[in-house]
Amino acid sequence: MSTSTRENAIEISGAFSTIGLLTTFFTGLIPFLIGINCACSQDMDGPLAKAPDNVLRAVLMALCADPDTNLKATAYLEKITSKANSDVSESPDASESKPRKRKATEDVRICTQCQEPFYDDENNAQACQFHDGNLEVDDEGDFWADHDENCHGVIDTEGMREDYPEGFIWDCCGEDGTTDGCARGYHTTAGTHKGRYAD
Repeated sequence: MSTSTRENAIEISGAFSTIGLLTTFFTGLIPFLIGINCACSQDMDGPLAKAPDNVLRAVLMALCADPDTNLKATAYLEKITSKANSDVSESPDASESKPRKRKATEDVRICTQCQEPFYDDENNAQACQFHDGNLEVDDEGDFWADHDENCHGVIDTEGMREDYPEGFIWDCCGEDGTTDGCARGYHTTAGTHKGRYAD
């Protein structure tokens, strides 16, 4: 493990022990780290949901040896921390005598559809904006015109979708990969069975 990767993993680990977000963060992160659709393949009563924090931390740090995974983990940590911190009022509301309390950080989840953090009590049929399709290579546009797969690498990969979303088109709506979702529904997490679409 490189020094910077180890330092980032230690920073992530220290942040979790300080703010108590490890279990929420890790169970939301797993579907994206291992590239599977956890909503179908892992239930919330599985081994990750039951594992103690120190075991989850050890697994997370091992996964973070990979620089791409480390970047993704750090991004999720920042999203969750930002969401938790945004729900703290700096000053009391005029109608309240005390500042509003911060929501419990254990309630923060990461949506497997839009990859955004959310609280269960804020989840509704319009909360999640996502694409209900797949990103397909945009063969008709000019984006890949000068791309030689023998020289520059294969286009049709997850890494290329993340790095160059503008070179792909959503098959659900025909928009390019940089556009906001074309569907709305409930946020979902690994193992949830709530209806995906708004009624």
